[in-house]
Amino acid sequence: YQTKDGRGIRKAFDYLAPFVFDGKEWPHKQIIKWSPEEYFDLLRRATGKPAFKTLAAKVPAPDAAERFWLLYASVK
Repeated sequence: YQTKDGRGIRKAFDYLAPFVFDGKEWPHKQIIKWSPEEYFDLLRRATGKPAFKTLAAKVPAPDAAERFWLLYASVK
């Protein structure tokens, strides 16, 4: 989905990618602590869209020991 003025999930993923994958420094006030793994999970869920496959290929495989994957094993 994209709004009339061009906002959407794809643009959000594209905006965040350099901060997650390339080590670019976040230019805004950091409100809460976060980790790239939070982005990875969202990106894995979006891989059904061909446009996200290039970014998703950069995501490291999830740690099989994490209990989270017991619930979302099909997302890997």
